Amino acid sequence: MIVNLANPKTKKTYSVKTESPVYIGRRLGEIVDLSEINLKGKGQITGGTTKTGFPMVPFVSGAVQKKVLLSKGLAFKPRFKGEKRRKTVFGNTINEKVEQVNVKIIEIDPGLNLDELFPSNKK
Repeated sequence: MIVNLANPKTKKTYSVKTESPVYIGRRLGEIVDLSEINLKGKGQITGGTTKTGFPMVPFVSGAVQKKVLLSKGLAFKPRFKGEKRRKTVFGNTINEKVEQVNVKIIEIDPGLNLDELFPSNKK
């Protein structure tokens, strides 16, 4: 599973790959402890995607895939004004089907430097 950490203070994101699934049974918007990915602090789950690429949305309850009618916003960008489309989305609960989880950092240990823990691949 991949956990993408977003730091709103520095406007940077960091990617953490884990061997086992983390945050199983948690919902979008919940406050989670970052100790499951070996960091000290707290974060908020903001989104994610399944292994097949379907986005997680907060308005579908449970860990299910559903086809919902979307007009704009999450999971759909209309091409013209008033367009609606039926799209497949995943519910708001994390399970084994979820490959990527997005987490916003709320508080973190002040002595922890994320740039040193997760070096950039840019040259």
